[in-house]
Amino acid sequence: MIMNPKDEIDVLLKEYALLRAEIQTYIALFHRYTNMLPVIMSTAVAIGVSILLTLIRVGTDHIIERMKSLILFSFAMGTVSALQLFAFLIFILIITSFLFTIAASLGYIHNLEVLAVRCRQIEEEVNRLSGRQLMNWEIKISPNLIRSTSVKGLWVMPSTMRLIWNFLGMVFLVIFMLAVSNLVLGAILAPLFQAYTGVGIVFQGSQYLLYRRELVVLRGIAESMKIGPKIEEV
Repeated sequence: MIMNPKDEIDVLLKEYALLRAEIQTYIALFHRYTNMLPVIMSTAVAIGVSILLTLIRVGTDHIIERMKSLILFSFAMGTVSALQLFAFLIFILIITSFLFTIAASLGYIHNLEVLAVRCRQIEEEVNRLSGRQLMNWEIKISPNLIRSTSVKGLWVMPSTMRLIWNFLGMVFLVIFMLAVSNLVLGAILAPLFQAYTGVGIVFQGSQYLLYRRELVVLRGIAESMKIGPKIEEV
């Protein structure tokens, strides 16, 4: 049984509405995780400043005496104080939070792109069936004015600039943590933290490159692939 164009459009629009609802869900999740970056960075900076102020107020002599009374954990290459172990845990949690935020954001962006490709296909098919250019959101508007990293007359898109500032702050904080890791964590825990951070960054960087390669494929599909049977003249 061959459906008439009106029924086909109705079916496609129902699927389109479901896809748009799912897109809104992923957009909300994406903003939630990227909005956590300033919170994490502010918390980390606040902890660091609090520790520094405490050291200045109490004095290094008192801190040294306090550290002597802490439990020492024996390792093959030496000892690690409980204070260093606590600092190591904080450093690892901060880096893990950053890596998780990046991974989650990348996953949501990937899902959004896949859903957008399908929405574009539906828009093109509805336009073909109706014989008019009725739908243009994923065909022209969103790719050019929202998801694009740049727009004519601006250096970068406002949404892209928001991400740039977030990740620049994260990068500077990670660099600072790596720079002070030997001083704060000691000779045993610092290499572990540096190795963990390095592996995490390399892994997430490779995932991003794979995503960019797949994104090119997805956009090629959106440009070339059509859905639904062609209407035959009776």
